[in-house]
Amino acid sequence: MSSVVGGSMHVVNLVSWKELVLKERLGAGSFGEVREAMYNSTPCAIKSLREATRPAALQELLNEFELTMRLYHPNVLLTMGIAHDDGKTGILMELMPASLLDVLHHHRQREQLATWEASLVLIALDVAKGMAHLQAKDVVHRDLKPGNVLLTEHWVAKVADFGTALTKYAGQAEGATGTPPYMAPEFIALTSGAKAKPTDADDSRVDA
Repeated sequence: MSSVVGGSMHVVNLVSWKELVLKERLGAGSFGEVREAMYNSTPCAIKSLREATRPAALQELLNEFELTMRLYHPNVLLTMGIAHDDGKTGILMELMPASLLDVLHHHRQREQLATWEASLVLIALDVAKGMAHLQAKDVVHRDLKPGNVLLTEHWVAKVADFGTALTKYAGQAEGATGTPPYMAPEFIALTSGAKAKPTDADDSRVDA
């Protein structure tokens, strides 16, 4: 197993499920679930598929792993490795205490805080830096929203969840992908089976 060290977090290529201690569930969806875990005494999160999942979903998860492993940046969620044995597959990621969505809901009653506006500006700058890195790597996120912006305990923002991301080498995007309230207008306008125009794809680097 090869590894490199990124700050205080370890980036690994392949781990065994036997090396992981699974803890509480952090979230779940149609794809599977995200759980808190421990790997060699390092807190982390693991995104795994449901047992009876379709082959296409497994390939999507493997594609997400390959894409995120080359997106090393302070404002992009770190992918540490992948567990792919015992008939199960999961992406190992750094553990973050909260999302921007969590913070926005929590601070609705605390808008009197003098530092709140300044904190939002810093978070926005972090997100912009992360998205600029994606653009430099020819990656289109396609689902940027508060729930996919995670925060460290010091409120450093990191872009996360690349399940719908594409690279420019994957061809044109077909149809609209993402969460409607946060989608760029030109993508909402796409009908099923329609292809994004070149200008739409360019806009998606900022808007999505």
